[in-house]
Amino acid sequence: MASRTAQAILFLLMLCFWPVNPTYALVRDVEAEKVITAIATPVFKAAGLAKQKIKVRLILNSTPNAFVVDGRHIFIHTGLLSMLATPEALAGVLAHECGHIVRGHISLRQSQIEDVQRLSTLGTILGIAVGAASGQPMAGLGASIGVQEALIKNMLAYSRMQETAADQGAIDYMGKLGLSTHGLAGFLHTMQQEERLFHNDDNAYWRSHPTTRERINMLERHKAHSGQLPEALRQHYNMVIAKIDGFTLTPAQVAEKYKDNSNAALYAKAVASYRQGYTNEALAMVDRLLAMGQYTAYLQELRGQILYENGRIQEAIAPYRKALALMPQEPLLKMELAVVLLAGKKDAIEAGQLLRSALDLEPDNAYAWQQLGIAMSRQGDELGYHLALAKSHILVGDMEPAKRSFSKAQELQKQALAAKHQLLLHEVEQALATL
Repeated sequence: MASRTAQAILFLLMLCFWPVNPTYALVRDVEAEKVITAIATPVFKAAGLAKQKIKVRLILNSTPNAFVVDGRHIFIHTGLLSMLATPEALAGVLAHECGHIVRGHISLRQSQIEDVQRLSTLGTILGIAVGAASGQPMAGLGASIGVQEALIKNMLAYSRMQETAADQGAIDYMGKLGLSTHGLAGFLHTMQQEERLFHNDDNAYWRSHPTTRERINMLERHKAHSGQLPEALRQHYNMVIAKIDGFTLTPAQVAEKYKDNSNAALYAKAVASYRQGYTNEALAMVDRLLAMGQYTAYLQELRGQILYENGRIQEAIAPYRKALALMPQEPLLKMELAVVLLAGKKDAIEAGQLLRSALDLEPDNAYAWQQLGIAMSRQGDELGYHLALAKSHILVGDMEPAKRSFSKAQELQKQALAAKHQLLLHEVEQALATL
């Protein structure tokens, strides 16, 4: 039993730092990404990370969590974002993750896990040897469990040191910006009320983070600053949270959380109504928000999405065009309009142009490559279709379909050499060769 406990603790600890399953559902939303970037940019600058071009991405998951993977990406669960009542609280979370990056905790943690896995095996071997020497098999089992649990405890203690250091980094970076840590402390108060990990806060050995109470106390001791982000950004943050809540909470939860008549409440209710299939009611709410003259591009995008996903494809084109006209360099809007054009059997040439333009800005977007393949096929370009499909498969790690698509492209190339695809053909060939 104790050995299983040690293994479970190690698994939980790995979960704290990396997504174990690479198929996490990423949430791509133009509005949310713009607002989060506006909050994150000064934090990255304060941490000395402005040149690293860190991207913040949302994961569709109701659990409150955030983590760093490689020093270039910070992932935040939608469940955590929904619990952060102010943009300053989100800034605090991002500052904490920056603390991990600046202090090199990611590479250190990976090395530690490898050491624990190796030494845990040695502990098992040692236990077997003890049992054989003593003639008492249970003595060996006891020694094995003791070594494994000691290693795990030492690693957890070091993890808590890293988390404390990251908290201190967050305080420092927020201080440089003159921002209050009150919102982050408030979030931790909420977490403390809901905390059930290992049933209590008393056994700190079995925790990868300091206790929530310890972290709150640390933040409470550093409330020297009371600054806030610009009011316009704070209002837009409220709208983004409402939108995410509309998409992720149940209708009953939305109704409970948004009882007022604010714009944010109307936004959440519009999305919730659309999700329930009340299309006309949702569109009416979006139109009410549009009449207020704020966030027009994002509201037009939502209007297009509601129409498109309810099969009103021709009607969806106009709002998407309006959104893109207001934000002409936004790759996600280019993609969305292209998808609607393809779904409506409209201009495949324009769709292809939009997708190529989007890929100039986001070359690693697998979905855009897939849609570009469809646009090429509609234009009779089967070689381009198979190459784009191969590229899409490579980007998501589906190597066998990528090889099949590339083989088909090679066959077509032999039949009729198309110079315009030579660069992409070479790029896909090189990507497959390195695997």
